[in-house]
Amino acid sequence: MRQLVFGAGFCVLGTPAFAQPTPPAAGDAADVKTVFGSHTRARFFAAGTCYYSRVADHDAWALGGRTGVVLNRAFALSLGGSFLTDNRYQYLGRNSSTYASDRLTTAYGGIYLEPILPTTGVVHLAFPVLIGGGGASNRDWDYPTPGATRFRSDGFFILEPGVNVEVNLTRFLVLGLGGTYRYTPNFRLPDVSDTALNGFTTGLTLKVGSF
Repeated sequence: MRQLVFGAGFCVLGTPAFAQPTPPAAGDAADVKTVFGSHTRARFFAAGTCYYSRVADHDAWALGGRTGVVLNRAFALSLGGSFLTDNRYQYLGRNSSTYASDRLTTAYGGIYLEPILPTTGVVHLAFPVLIGGGGASNRDWDYPTPGATRFRSDGFFILEPGVNVEVNLTRFLVLGLGGTYRYTPNFRLPDVSDTALNGFTTGLTLKVGSF
């Protein structure tokens, strides 16, 4: 009788130990820690941009694009770039067919880091920041004189923070209106101001993807 009671007590006390869940294996995905949490939702997107700015005291337009991922609708990481140019023609004489052209052409790109203020509403804010580099060239030539072309170029680092007010047109289409500040600290080109590319821009961004 004493052995029977002892055996029953052992079973009762040992049951919780056997009932405890098995700890996850070391390689289990649920045990992996990530910066954005274990339930990160990533969605791919592509974006096109059209921005206006002043370059060397002249009107200039920049067309660009980028592609990347949106994480949890709160942060976007993408790669892309823009092509910017101003085109100037100056008439040199009433009785002459000669024009002088001085075109500053710029291409730049890099990585875009974009915090987003997530909301279930139609409108939200995004803060894209471009970190990268680019190149600029300046070409002068006179018409109709042949052989008068002069070409110069330079590379530079660029930092371009911005802010966009974005509107959800559909679940797959987002339109943004905003501006940026383009900063190129080491831009150097003969006969062009070192701060020619620095300045504010304003324009539109159109994103396509699953948001």
